[in-house]
Amino acid sequence: MKNVILTKFFLYLFEFLFCLNKIYSCKNALEDIFHKNNLLNVNDSLTNLCLKVSNGLIYYEDLLKNYKYDNNCLKYNKIGNYVLEKHNMNNYNCYKEIQKLLCKINYINIENKIIKDKNISNENSMKEYIDGNDSKTNMNISEENEKHNIDEDDIYNSKIKKCYKTKFFFISLIKRCIEKGDRDPLVHCASLNFEKKIILDAKLFCESSYERKSIEENEIRKSIYNDFYRKALIKTFNFKKEEIKNCIDMVNIFNNCSIVEQNIFNTTIDSCILERSKHFCHKKIEEMHNKNYIYTCSDIILPYLLSSKDENKSYDYLCNNINIYLNILKEKKNFYLIEKRKLEKNTKNIKITLKLYKMIERIFQLLKVETQKDSLEIDNLFYNLEKLKNKRIFTEEYFLMLNKVYEQLEELEDILVKFDYPILNKNSIEENISLVKEIKACVDILIKIQKEVSTTSKLINEYINKKKNDKLKDKHINELNFDEMRKLKKKYDNIKNLIENYADKNNNSIFEYQKSYEKDFIGDIQNFSDLIEIYTDQISLLIKNNIV
Repeated sequence: MKNVILTKFFLYLFEFLFCLNKIYSCKNALEDIFHKNNLLNVNDSLTNLCLKVSNGLIYYEDLLKNYKYDNNCLKYNKIGNYVLEKHNMNNYNCYKEIQKLLCKINYINIENKIIKDKNISNENSMKEYIDGNDSKTNMNISEENEKHNIDEDDIYNSKIKKCYKTKFFFISLIKRCIEKGDRDPLVHCASLNFEKKIILDAKLFCESSYERKSIEENEIRKSIYNDFYRKALIKTFNFKKEEIKNCIDMVNIFNNCSIVEQNIFNTTIDSCILERSKHFCHKKIEEMHNKNYIYTCSDIILPYLLSSKDENKSYDYLCNNINIYLNILKEKKNFYLIEKRKLEKNTKNIKITLKLYKMIERIFQLLKVETQKDSLEIDNLFYNLEKLKNKRIFTEEYFLMLNKVYEQLEELEDILVKFDYPILNKNSIEENISLVKEIKACVDILIKIQKEVSTTSKLINEYINKKKNDKLKDKHINELNFDEMRKLKKKYDNIKNLIENYADKNNNSIFEYQKSYEKDFIGDIQNFSDLIEIYTDQISLLIKNNIV
């Protein structure tokens, strides 16, 4: 019975461990889909999270001022990492290089109290103050395990004093190690990689590194030559137990600068030692493992703060009014919508304009065809008149017909000479349509006049063929002026040439030009459509995270 119970127990235990293993194996998969299928449920409020991210922006403020963004990404500078990745546009992420630096590292302000002594007003005077106390303390070498302490009456808080002492020793140690490498027997920087200029093990470095200096003992001695002197000794300095924590914080700042900042901002090692040291005792950095924080930072907070930095608003204001971001996105989306509609209208107008040019071509082709038809009778008239021997065969009626032909051909020439081939460059499509209608009406008039001339010419031709050998005896008949008829024929030849030129005018260059415009507009419309979709997704992400 006992064995059965034990067997069941181990079976249950095995099943329990098996389930635990399954749960653990699913953990990474769940984390991968978490970002897509769940709200970004950050423990801190978005405002507090935003303020944390802003600490990093303030930390790198000087470097970010001169940071060069890719021009291709600027129109997407308000869009976060998640939406750009969703659209396979990660290469257009302005913050791709710096988002890890700003989202995966937390920059924490250390609240250190202000120094009371007015004579200790800045870092240099603090260093002089500490060095002065050091020299006094170091002279008393009889005390073992000497501690870096300063009279607390001179400093409001001994914590900042101790940190500054650690800081100056850290800087001195690192500078000496980097300048002389491992050739200096009086200094040792544990786990420092001299080639890469990084500290591989912060704890080991702070616990095992040291610097040796020559100092004078406090006691005044008398030499055999009756001279007074202080004996010089080599003293070893290292980080004390209570300084280890501050030292590790400094290592993290130094390493972050030496590794990450150098890659992104081309920061020099001197800057990492001197410039970044201003953050020692005032800031510490730590790696962030909370994926909610990282996602929210790269997807929402970072593009919001960095794209709004030129609006002369503080990060504190922006973080406490994060709903501004939603309004910015909506305004930008509306702008793209308006621009897209303008382009769509322009594209539509181009298509209509091309159709109008086609209509113009057809109108003039029709005029040409009708002219060719009508010219048969009109040309025949001039031919008959030229061959006519008897100049006095026309009655008053037919002479009036000839005068009418003359007048109508002059009218045709006058219209065509004043007429310019239309260019559809009016301010609106309605004006262009009106222009084409005017052209159509004008051509209709030309065709009508030509038909009338042709009809009259036919009647005259029939009359000539019938009466060409007769001689009228009417004393009131007018004699035909053949010189005027020849001039009139030239007018008509000019009319036919003008019509021919209009009909044969090639609009291919206009079509190619308009088609090129249309192609560009269609490409721009697609770009605006993509932007609208991207901005819509970013807006949806904000609404999903209760930013309304």
